[in-house]
Amino acid sequence: MRLIFVAVGAFVASVVGLALAGVAIWRLRCEGFGCIGIGVAWFAWVTAFALVLVVGLVLHSRPSLGKVGVITTRAALIVQAILALVALAAWFANSAA
Repeated sequence: MRLIFVAVGAFVASVVGLALAGVAIWRLRCEGFGCIGIGVAWFAWVTAFALVLVVGLVLHSRPSLGKVGVITTRAALIVQAILALVALAAWFANSAA
């Protein structure tokens, strides 16, 4: 049971890390060849986002999670969904300009 709570804590920390990494990548400026690096950084971010989402969904489906674990994983999944919507909106706004 204790391992489950460690996994939930790692999942929540990963969602926070994704948010911070997204902001850091967004603030990068494109200077010639650096544009490719920004694209690679976004690809890595999306890959990490997908992995963290799968881990969160697997954790949320665990019946032995308990009430606190379910509430915590659900909140982190909601934050991750909002993060995805913000990233998509920023991408659409940037590509439309």
